[in-house]
Amino acid sequence: MKFDKTQKAIYIALGLVLASDVYSFSLEVEDSVSANTLASNVFGSGVSVFNANFIGEDVQAGIFDDSNRAISDDFRSGIVLSTGLASDAEREGNFRDYNTTEFGNAGSESLSDLAGAPTFDAATLSFDFQLDNNVGGDLVFEVIFASEEYTPSFFLPDFPSFINNDIFSFSIDGVDQAFLPGGDTISVASINRTRNIDLFLPNDRDEGLSAITEANGITEVITFNISGLEAGVHTAEFSIADAVNDDGDSWVFFSGFAFGDEVEPVAVPELSARGASLAVIFLISILLLMSEKSNKIPRQVIRLA
Repeated sequence: MKFDKTQKAIYIALGLVLASDVYSFSLEVEDSVSANTLASNVFGSGVSVFNANFIGEDVQAGIFDDSNRAISDDFRSGIVLSTGLASDAEREGNFRDYNTTEFGNAGSESLSDLAGAPTFDAATLSFDFQLDNNVGGDLVFEVIFASEEYTPSFFLPDFPSFINNDIFSFSIDGVDQAFLPGGDTISVASINRTRNIDLFLPNDRDEGLSAITEANGITEVITFNISGLEAGVHTAEFSIADAVNDDGDSWVFFSGFAFGDEVEPVAVPELSARGASLAVIFLISILLLMSEKSNKIPRQVIRLA
């Protein structure tokens, strides 16, 4: 079977689209990095961090890159903490119902108080920081919580919408900040199919994947604003832990931004990997069509006497 150039252009474009669907949506996690590296990747410019400390197994924390929008259109990069392996979050699809890794380590006293039950296998990152403008300003943190403890849809309605209660929180200068409207913490029990459902996205094979990650469920991006931060040194702490028994791992993805008198956000348009792929596809198609058209233009032949 022979194809003209128009058909070839169409098939090439389709092939590139299919290739972009397979390869462009992936989450990348680099784990086992130092506490200083973790802390320095929480904020963008305008903030200095020091005295970083991490409690937990090295594989429970890492730096994530979501440039290809695997978990959200609004996230780019930041820190991931996990009750299990941080790198398990980057699997391209939810292939296990309850992926779990147990270390047998201690939990977090503050998270146990919030959960109202003992916690285990805590991953806690803490550090000191100050705004570079030496004036003060506001902080904004963006958070996505994800967990294997959400019940897959094919178990419903015989099973509840979650099992157990993995939990995450963060504090600034010792004051807990991660409270939802109404006073709920960020946990499996407080964000699910029946509670704070506007923040919950199921992520399983029957209902369709909301994100390219292993978790059975994932939240929308949750934004926290800390206003009127004074000049000087402050302390931040981020912690996630298993609650009760460990039937599934959980992950939290977060990043922060600082705004002050001399620290202004600059919106820079970005072209996603998928957008770039589609732009290349369009350009190749146009060039092939133009080539075909030029070949069909009648050529005037001048005969010399």
